[in-house]
Amino acid sequence: MLVERNIPIEKILLDPNNYRFQELGDYVAVPKQKYTSPAVQKKTLDALKKFQLSELKNSIQENGFIQVDRIVVEPFEDDMFVVIEGNRRIAALKLLQADIEGDLIDDDALELLLKAIPCVVAQEKENELFKLTLMGIRHVGGVNEWGGYQRAKLVADLRDRMGLDAGDVASKTGLSVQEVNRRYRAYKALDQMKQHEEFEDEALPSLYPIFHEAISQPIVREWLSWNAETSEFENETDLEFFYQLVTPGDEEIGHQSEPKVRTYSDVRALKQVLMNDEAKAVLYDEEQSFMSAVLVAKRKEISGKWRKESSEASSSLRNIGALDLAEFDSKDIQILTNLRDAADALIKQFEKITSK
Repeated sequence: MLVERNIPIEKILLDPNNYRFQELGDYVAVPKQKYTSPAVQKKTLDALKKFQLSELKNSIQENGFIQVDRIVVEPFEDDMFVVIEGNRRIAALKLLQADIEGDLIDDDALELLLKAIPCVVAQEKENELFKLTLMGIRHVGGVNEWGGYQRAKLVADLRDRMGLDAGDVASKTGLSVQEVNRRYRAYKALDQMKQHEEFEDEALPSLYPIFHEAISQPIVREWLSWNAETSEFENETDLEFFYQLVTPGDEEIGHQSEPKVRTYSDVRALKQVLMNDEAKAVLYDEEQSFMSAVLVAKRKEISGKWRKESSEASSSLRNIGALDLAEFDSKDIQILTNLRDAADALIKQFEKITSK
């Protein structure tokens, strides 16, 4: 049951376990008994400043508090309330409250609002599923979407903690069943990396797009032996190699090289490498770059490309008329000279190879 209630700002606690924070590298889950700690609330407010809080604060100050979406809270101890939905708006109001108390602004309407903020209270009998569903509607398939890792984390919570199947999660988040399954698998794959003794510190939320793309590629799932029943990769040897590809490597003491696979586009290129035995051998060679493996995999594609482009260039040159030629300058002549020299060099190299 939901009940409307006006609540003073002092009675509203920010949620230190807000899903937004779980993409931050320094996130640590906070036990509920510590929610009321001033230090915890300050840290939560500071963390929310990373999510365009100053812009929201300025907007409220200039335009007033527009109640397009209601703030949803749940009862806490000592007649306090914890925000379920609307943490950024409450945080912005808390910053404005500090400005009023510090005589930085004088706004009677805002002072009245801070004494009685319109909220919707989810009664104690409303369970965890209600709260997760509410966040799913708002931030997974809704207009105010979270980042990829946050959405995947909520999908995983709905499946693992609430015991929902993919179809139920899809109906509560506005995603397709296929997308629910993909996000769930990607989250579990990244979570598996968190359990690895050597790579646990590197298993950051920022890697989620790479795992999302990797789990979407059948050949990558086959390479790493994905088990759909346990939601884990079973090829431990190649899995460690994959972790090495997506994390920085040690070059010297105090220096790290860039990961070989850095983006979801690289994962798509990895698919082509895995389909080519020669390119795959280059991939496993520590002395070779990832791009070298990709070039080997795309050799035929590149070979076909030069033929097409050369043919188009030849056709274009034949269509140059006398009037166009009369307007050529030294740069144009240099382009033609370069084309001629490149062609001559290739022809001579071909004749040298075929004459042996």
